[in-house]
Amino acid sequence: RRERGALHAAATGGQRTDSAHVDFAAIALAAGYDCSFVTDDIGGFEAALRQAATAGGPALVHMRIAPGSISGLGRPTITPPEVARRFRDCIARA
Repeated sequence: RRERGALHAAATGGQRTDSAHVDFAAIALAAGYDCSFVTDDIGGFEAALRQAATAGGPALVHMRIAPGSISGLGRPTITPPEVARRFRDCIARA
């Protein structure tokens, strides 16, 4: 678990980007999140998600992943506005 003021270097997946140099957890804390978590394995992700769910306020879980993607991975079949609508509907039901 990360508390305000802690620093940690983070990296992202296989996109060509400077995100390997962005500390997403520190940004979340600076933006007012109650806590942030960084992990690179499923056990750490599950633990961080459980803690984030009980944080009592905004929480960020940053899961570092290996570069690349699964071969034969399909492309989205719905438009971004439809994704947004589904997301809003899901939140409204929560």
